[in-house]
Amino acid sequence: MKRGAARVLRLLGLLEAGRRTELRIRMGQPRALPDAVILGAMKSGTTSLHNYLVQHPGVIEPLRKEVHYFDVNLERGERWYRAHFGREGEPGLNLDSSPYYLFHPAVPRRLHDLLPDAKLVVLLRDPVRRAYSHYWHERDKGREPLSAARRRNARAQPRAPALQLPRARALRGAARSLVRGLSAWPVPRAAV
Repeated sequence: MKRGAARVLRLLGLLEAGRRTELRIRMGQPRALPDAVILGAMKSGTTSLHNYLVQHPGVIEPLRKEVHYFDVNLERGERWYRAHFGREGEPGLNLDSSPYYLFHPAVPRRLHDLLPDAKLVVLLRDPVRRAYSHYWHERDKGREPLSAARRRNARAQPRAPALQLPRARALRGAARSLVRGLSAWPVPRAAV
């Protein structure tokens, strides 16, 4: 779906209905698998990179940016996944940009099983700057009630370990998943 059409449909509240209709049509057509996959941490530039790449005439824009096939939509099947990309034999690079692939422990094996020749682009960011950017992202959306100064003061007070452990475990798990996942691909196919 082209960007202009997507904007109009979003304004009219019809974007998802349009995508579902187009997806049903595409599922009956022979479609290619992606040639490259972008994955990365939240607020690390995955959306910006995706937007820059799809402006190139040699890149085929997927039906939606984050397909999430290998993490939450695997049960929908390969035909559903392929329907998000260009036609088989169509010249150009098909691109899947689903950042959460970096954190899901089953993704590396699933990704390698279906796309063994895919190029991987992994975006990482300094954790402190990423957290600060995430804070402002949540604050701008009205989901973060604390000001930056009050947040710093709140951090100085001791917290219950239960609030900190899941996030630390998730980050450790993501690092292990990344190392495990990248070991399945030859070095020239993965860029971090």
